[in-house]
Amino acid sequence: MTDEEHAAHIALRALINAQGIDAGGAMIAAASYMEQYGAGYPDVPLVSEQVRRDASLWADCAAPHELEAYTIAAIGALTESPLLDKQLRKLAALSYGRMNPETKQKFKDWINQQ
Repeated sequence: MTDEEHAAHIALRALINAQGIDAGGAMIAAASYMEQYGAGYPDVPLVSEQVRRDASLWADCAAPHELEAYTIAAIGALTESPLLDKQLRKLAALSYGRMNPETKQKFKDWINQQ
């Protein structure tokens, strides 16, 4: 990613954060930008040590809709293995930790109903 592309992604993040001031204007600008300059699909690194670093860089540049789409696809692609439960627990803990208190309570209530 060039310095110019990285700066553009930082600017987009700033627009998204500015939505509290002018939600309509920030969202229009952000949507227009993403339609033209989205992060696209993540590259597959040739060196396995770089997988997490490359994934983190791509995630920093991706739009929320791209993050959601690739996360759902990746979770669905996890194959049955002894590691699957460990991977799913790690994903669940990370997701739960990112929830606000109200959403955590709703999630707990949903779990208890299962």
